[in-house]
Amino acid sequence: MLPTDLAELNDDALMEEAAIFTQWANYFASKVAVAEIDEAEAWAKLEKQKALQMIEGWTGARGDRVALAKAEALVGEEAQAMVDAHATAKAYRKLIQTLYENADRGASLLSRELTRRIGLAGKEHRLGKFRP
Repeated sequence: MLPTDLAELNDDALMEEAAIFTQWANYFASKVAVAEIDEAEAWAKLEKQKALQMIEGWTGARGDRVALAKAEALVGEEAQAMVDAHATAKAYRKLIQTLYENADRGASLLSRELTRRIGLAGKEHRLGKFRP
């Protein structure tokens, strides 16, 4: 957690905080990638299960309707378990995405403060040169 006033941090503490937040952002970015892969896998498994159940239930009769077959494919226990797994993967990905974005914003805030201080240091140095 950052202090409300970054000016309270000395330069060393500011650099340390910037490094920590950047490391957390990097860590969460990799977790977001893994979560996105898990979510896509869960979705693919669900779609495959739906297709298999549609094929199994297809009689070829004129009365078979695609919408009905799709609905029936989602009713089975196995399909429901996959719907739940996909929802869980999606929720986890959203949670990790939020953690990443929070860490990234913290790192950006610290970076702006570092840039501001560097700009001030140059100005103070320049002003000091011209004093008699």
